[in-house]
Amino acid sequence: MAIKPAQLRAGACYSNGEFGKNWTVWQVAEISVTENELVMEPCLEMVRYRILVGKNRRKYMSLSRQDFAEKVRYEVELIESTWQRIE
Repeated sequence: MAIKPAQLRAGACYSNGEFGKNWTVWQVAEISVTENELVMEPCLEMVRYRILVGKNRRKYMSLSRQDFAEKVRYEVELIESTWQRIE
């Protein structure tokens, strides 16, 4: 895992680092904390994201912050018409 859950930022874009048709770019729409009614369970941080490139393009989905961080490999940004990795 290249990105740690705490490093995820709303508005930022992330890639899975794959090639060809498996390549995906996600944009974090928001990070929120779910209210858990069970006292013994901790609250869960959720990431709502939009798929910009790849399968299910233009759709919004949600994952826990930890699960989303496990999917992504690095942050990217669109420069003119090319996605570039942010170092």
